Amino acid sequence: MNGPEVSSRDSSPSAEADGVVMRVEGIRKSFPGVVALNGVSFDLCAGEVHALCGENGAGESTLMKILAGSQAPDAGVLLFKGRPAVLSSPLEAKEKGILLIHQEISLVPELSVAENLFLGSLPLLSFGQVDRKTLLRRAQEVLESNDVGVSPNAIAGELSIAKRQMVEIARASAFQCEVVIFDEPTASLTETEAEALFETIQRLRHQGVAIAYISHKIKEIFRVSDRVTVLRDGEVRGTLRTRGTNEDEVTRLMIGRTRTAISIVRSDALGPRCCVLKTYPFPVSRGM
Repeated sequence: MNGPEVSSRDSSPSAEADGVVMRVEGIRKSFPGVVALNGVSFDLCAGEVHALCGENGAGESTLMKILAGSQAPDAGVLLFKGRPAVLSSPLEAKEKGILLIHQEISLVPELSVAENLFLGSLPLLSFGQVDRKTLLRRAQEVLESNDVGVSPNAIAGELSIAKRQMVEIARASAFQCEVVIFDEPTASLTETEAEALFETIQRLRHQGVAIAYISHKIKEIFRVSDRVTVLRDGEVRGTLRTRGTNEDEVTRLMIGRTRTAISIVRSDALGPRCCVLKTYPFPVSRGM
């Protein structure tokens, strides 16, 4: 295993002692014919957005699924609030306060907004029926505190994609989550909807939530994150303070070199049918 090309120059001793909510160390995960993660270490701190990026197949989604209990690592350690943890399912992760916001919305379309918010933890009356009065009251409180302008009685499948995503994010408040993981959250959003999402992420950040943000869009990473970790071929290639780096450096870590673009320039000096090929450094923003 090759070491990272850029050291985690932001990982001060104080960061190790204070604010780390979740940490993985030496995580390895393999599938038939491929090593998805090879000795990966990554941490999430309270009140911070830590972005994770890489080219397709670099291992970001696999790592996030491990953090959210959807997959188990083959090797390595997962620490939650300083203690070893084994997350056997997304439900167990959610009960601990860890929520994954998928690229694909996971609300149950036939259920109401209120029922989706508290799915798996619906308030019950003594004889086992759902306490709808309490459910609607608690749902309304959660929706208002997160500026989600929908009725708790609305059917989830009738909402726009952006509204459904906002409802899913509001689950973080409903379950008092300490870690929220966003996996390509703007993939189906308009520019205006994406801006609203960024504001929501900043609100969660100010509330002290530890946030992981996966995106192939480098400009988004620089828009929302405090730190960025780059994966390539299942290994960490660098962890950087976002303010202390630039798109060129992140792109180089993602692909292992500075990308070059080729321009074709007609050269009349060489004749009417001759062209000159020129290459020049070109930092590419994925998804742009």
